[in-house]
Amino acid sequence: MVQTPHYSGTHGGSNDVDSNGSHRPFIIRKGYKFGRQSIHRAIVKIFWQSINEPWITYKKIPKEVVTQMFERFRTQYRWDPNEEGLIREGFENTLKDCYRGGMRDAREASVNELRQKMSNMEQAIEEKQSEMNLQMQQMQNEMELQVQRQLAAFMKQINPSGNPPSSS
Repeated sequence: MVQTPHYSGTHGGSNDVDSNGSHRPFIIRKGYKFGRQSIHRAIVKIFWQSINEPWITYKKIPKEVVTQMFERFRTQYRWDPNEEGLIREGFENTLKDCYRGGMRDAREASVNELRQKMSNMEQAIEEKQSEMNLQMQQMQNEMELQVQRQLAAFMKQINPSGNPPSSS
């Protein structure tokens, strides 16, 4: 039995060849999940490849879907058959944490996206308001100029000489 440092038993598994000639790494359960991040990453990868609906919580994922994911996991690793329940539990614990973290990240991303959109809308409203204020000021200036011109034209009509009216 030859163990490589990467898959040594102290890290949660070995890549010894089993009696069936399989080169799948042998894994064991360590605590709540497994002893190697590579195992956790493999589970997370299976999860993201398998998820095809927006289940609101981990408990809402149908058991058949979780079982299908576990069967994919089984093709990548091997373990003591007496530890099947513990391995399945560690697998599901990893999925739960992944789902919880993924949903938290999705919520945060959604909130941040909404905040950004609101900020962009507020900025667009402020820019539009400034543009409208400028247009209104220009219209007001044009109207005042037009009134001044009309008043000057009217004054020429009533007093063509341009002399101030005399008071008698």
